[in-house]
Amino acid sequence: MNAVRFNEKPPAVKVRLGPFSDHFYRLVVEDNGVGIPPEIRDDVLIPFYQGDNPITRKVGGLGLGLTIANSVMTLHNGKLKLDDAPCGPGTCVELYFPTA
Repeated sequence: MNAVRFNEKPPAVKVRLGPFSDHFYRLVVEDNGVGIPPEIRDDVLIPFYQGDNPITRKVGGLGLGLTIANSVMTLHNGKLKLDDAPCGPGTCVELYFPTA
């Protein structure tokens, strides 16, 4: 989890699950990490894309986590949405799962 790996302050992760509509459940994961800049949010869903500079990289990773999650959601007719965390720096990931 990048919120833990790339965070200089004590990491905080919140998870909520509940109905969103008659057709979807929503799983929300919020963290207080460094966040994902809006200009690269679509790019981080591309396999092996890494948002930071590999020359200055301190922590390794392949750039597959969000790609895999997005692929699983697509295969199940769901959706993954990335946004800023509502309470300051960090990321909010919303996963919409079909009820059927």
